[in-house]
Amino acid sequence: MPYETYKLLHGGGLLLLFLGMGGQLLGSGSEPDRAPKRTTILHAVGLVAMLVGGFGMMARLGVQWPWPGWLIAKLGVWLAIGALPVGVRRQLL
Repeated sequence: MPYETYKLLHGGGLLLLFLGMGGQLLGSGSEPDRAPKRTTILHAVGLVAMLVGGFGMMARLGVQWPWPGWLIAKLGVWLAIGALPVGVRRQLL
């Protein structure tokens, strides 16, 4: 696939990710035990789409191991954002 397709997938995944996070934060007050299931699914689909799009762009750009520091930092942020629903469910946020 072309680079632009991966970039669109990555951006669309970011949109889904933030839609899911916002829905979880807004819905967590109405259901104290857990966030709504649809927002959790949106969050997970967004994470996967961002991962696939990001690694596809890396392949198109020819980024190989050892990865640059910005890429390792970006994966760390991706993991931290992926863990946020756990904090919402446990009322930590």
